[in-house]
Amino acid sequence: MPELQAKASYTLTILNDAPNRSGASSFVDFLLSAQGRALLKQHGVDIIKPAVTGNVQAMPPSVQIVIDAANQ
Repeated sequence: MPELQAKASYTLTILNDAPNRSGASSFVDFLLSAQGRALLKQHGVDIIKPAVTGNVQAMPPSVQIVIDAANQ
């Protein structure tokens, strides 16, 4: 029986009214950092270049930095 290869796409967001916006921002920063992406890849999650949608001006500056680094 051939091995089943399931594909899934995941999105990541920080809610406008997140109760811990700072913590959410730190979590996104980590996931998109080189260390976070390496950890995800180690566990079988392929990372594509992040695409930003919605209100880009509302994005925390730290998140913009890791997205810019991930897209290089």
